[in-house]
Amino acid sequence: MVRFVVRWVPVGVLLVVALVLLALSTRWAAFDELRYGKGVMGRTVPDDSVVVTAPLDRDQPRHGDVVLFRTEPWDGKRNGVFVMRVIGLGGDEVGCCAKDGSIYVNGHPIAEDYLRSDGPGGVHTPFAAQVPDDHVYLAGDWRNHSRDSRSGDLGPVPRSAVVARVVGVRTEDGVVPVPTTSAFADAGFPASPPVDLDSGAPLRWTSLSLAGAAVLWFAAGFALARRRDRSGEPAGERSTRDS
Repeated sequence: MVRFVVRWVPVGVLLVVALVLLALSTRWAAFDELRYGKGVMGRTVPDDSVVVTAPLDRDQPRHGDVVLFRTEPWDGKRNGVFVMRVIGLGGDEVGCCAKDGSIYVNGHPIAEDYLRSDGPGGVHTPFAAQVPDDHVYLAGDWRNHSRDSRSGDLGPVPRSAVVARVVGVRTEDGVVPVPTTSAFADAGFPASPPVDLDSGAPLRWTSLSLAGAAVLWFAAGFALARRRDRSGEPAGERSTRDS
């Protein structure tokens, strides 16, 4: 009995721990994917992409975040799911244009380094808005091609309608992170930290290592048992020592 416990119980323990770690790695890397059709994000999120999203923290979204939000279908869209960038939060005064032609938030000019500027119209179309509490002001990176919070059809969006942060785009070579920007941080606004798209990898590798150790332990125990059987040791002696 003692030999059985020593030989086989560690195998079960290793396998259970490996399964628990694998489950935790899947939960902590709580990313989701969604196909994104024709949009207004320019090079940041190309049309017809599969976007990778992450849950929002309690203090998110923040200025500059690219987010997924749901609202009533508008602008000819049917599914009511959109991807845009947060350029204002509740209580902000957002507008265009500052002296250098950029947008401003609470009087601070924002040097947006992510805009796509081609197409009809101008990137810096004048607008001004006071963002209501618990709302966000959203705009597309392809600014002159985007109908967004500047449009009376949409306007500021309730914060509760923002369901996730877009952190990556899936390609044939894997997941490419959405480019980060320091535009708002340079103006003194807190920015969301980068997201580790493979945050569950350490736990997964640990779980695989433990599972491998369990397999090796099992194989070694099985080999020893077979060797003992072939040695011709009487069953009575084995049972006596096992007890």
